[in-house]
Amino acid sequence: MLRVDAVSATADFFELGGQSLLATQAIGRLCDVLGRPVPLRSLFALPVLRDFAAALEAAAPAAERAEAPIPPCADAAREQLSFAQQRLWFLDQWMPGSALYSLPFAFRLEGPWRRPSWSRRSRPWWTGMSPCAPPSPEKAPPSSASPRTCP
Repeated sequence: MLRVDAVSATADFFELGGQSLLATQAIGRLCDVLGRPVPLRSLFALPVLRDFAAALEAAAPAAERAEAPIPPCADAAREQLSFAQQRLWFLDQWMPGSALYSLPFAFRLEGPWRRPSWSRRSRPWWTGMSPCAPPSPEKAPPSSASPRTCP
């Protein structure tokens, strides 16, 4: 990584040619080897190999106790769509196959605004849409296991 033939225990990482990008790569490899997280700031705080290794050794038991793997959720009923996923689903139901959600621009409407005309045109998208209403069976999002209810 540093392209140095020999490295002593008292060598300074940054004096050997190390810099922030190489430090990030070294910490990434170290995390893979140790199987636990190693803070990047520790290499900056202790750039001498002997000091850095001693700090890693002292921190090992505490780090192993603090981090436990998160088990995957096996209960399909608990899986819910996020609000963003629900919006995407709604837009796909409204205009199937459209790229409406990802358009990188906005439209400017000009001219007089006629409330009755706008209300008549836009009513289909919000008629009967309530965050508390259960979705209809044929139009329910794929991952919604149970309907929402209002308190």
